[in-house]
Amino acid sequence: MSSNSLLPYPLCNLRTSEKYSDLTIECDGEKFETPSHSTIKVQRFGIPTVKRMIDFLYTGEYDVIKQVKPEHDDTNAGPSSTAEALLPHVFVNAIADEYEIVELAKLTNIKIKQFLQLLWCREGFEEIVKTVYEVTGDTVLRRTMAAAICEHLDDFCKPEVLKALFPDELARHVIQAMKSKYEWLQPQLVVMQQSLVSSDSKVAEMKAAKDALQKQMKTMTASVEQGHKLLHDTTRCRQCGMLFLGILETNTANGSGYILRCKDCRTKHF
Repeated sequence: MSSNSLLPYPLCNLRTSEKYSDLTIECDGEKFETPSHSTIKVQRFGIPTVKRMIDFLYTGEYDVIKQVKPEHDDTNAGPSSTAEALLPHVFVNAIADEYEIVELAKLTNIKIKQFLQLLWCREGFEEIVKTVYEVTGDTVLRRTMAAAICEHLDDFCKPEVLKALFPDELARHVIQAMKSKYEWLQPQLVVMQQSLVSSDSKVAEMKAAKDALQKQMKTMTASVEQGHKLLHDTTRCRQCGMLFLGILETNTANGSGYILRCKDCRTKHF
């Protein structure tokens, strides 16, 4: 990233300060200006990238789709749709890094992450990675590239792809070793997942049995309480007229609850 001391103007203040309203930015012979007293010559970047930077400085946003790309655009990416879509953002990130426009760099990172999450395609990604490491020092963007490779590791483990991305032989061997370890761990994870599913099923069965038992206990408790009340309220048997001495029997008809009978004549009271 360039030092502020090398810049004649802090470009990030362009939108908010009238002090720089007479600033002219020149790129490939084309000038972007208001009535000007001072000029910044941009040599590392093409006109489309400079236009996007200026759009951001004035509006807080930039657009890739609507701008027409001339033949000499620095974002000429060849046939890959991934490269065609992402390289403009990479170059905007690079110019933001060059002129220390922090908010613009953040915006490019958001756009690039969204694209990788929604429209992943490996074709052309090697070119994106190489360009990122060549033109910008933004560590956030570089980490995004590394995270994308890890997320789609299977796509990058072909020898020709690895060689294109990682000239260093040790790096290629490390990645292949990581993939082998992942392939070994994956079946173990599947077994663990199946065990968890089985455990969840058993827990559900135990919970259902517990609920059924609790329901049965409530029914039995209600029956006992009702029998106790009837026993307390009954002084004589309605059948034999004797002083009521009740006995409780298990209700075998429905398998739960109790029956209250007269001890002498066996008349059912409850």
